Amino acid sequence: DFHKWSPFVLISSIFGVVFQITKSFSNWLEVNNSSGACQEEPMNIVVIPARYGSTRFPGKPLALINGRSMIWHVYQRCLTAKSIDVVWVATDDERICREVKGWGGKAMMTRPDHPSGTDRVAEVASKVPCDIVVNVQGDEPLIDPVIIDAVAGPLLQTPSIGITTPVVRIKSHEELFDPSIAKVTR
Repeated sequence: DFHKWSPFVLISSIFGVVFQITKSFSNWLEVNNSSGACQEEPMNIVVIPARYGSTRFPGKPLALINGRSMIWHVYQRCLTAKSIDVVWVATDDERICREVKGWGGKAMMTRPDHPSGTDRVAEVASKVPCDIVVNVQGDEPLIDPVIIDAVAGPLLQTPSIGITTPVVRIKSHEELFDPSIAKVTR
């Protein structure tokens, strides 16, 4: 599982996580992955984890917005990020996989026992050639591609950074104490 791939520490946010595959991760792949991932020419990818079995909103990735699935909207927004070469959907559900492949998108079936979307992202990252991996949540149909480029940019300029995540300043007392809003400190 992803959690065993030290020395990684990921910071979650409502926008997802960006991380660069480091030498330690590449070494792990060489030992644990016979597919040769990250051995070819590096590329920057977005991986969108999408699970059908949500407890709050089952089937959310396939929910229609203006006649198209939510996952289609997220995928299309990610494609417009200038720093990204390829977009993947990581799912454990055949319906989502069929949906994505039906309109020409890239989707990969992942193990059903992953405890989180980050684990799903890591499984895809271990199987495709990649240098930078951007985790974009599957329920972000309005994600601004500029945000994707902004978090990928520092990794492209200074690979030793290793991880970035987008944050915004808290503007109210209510936001500060809202448990549903992720917090980041400096």
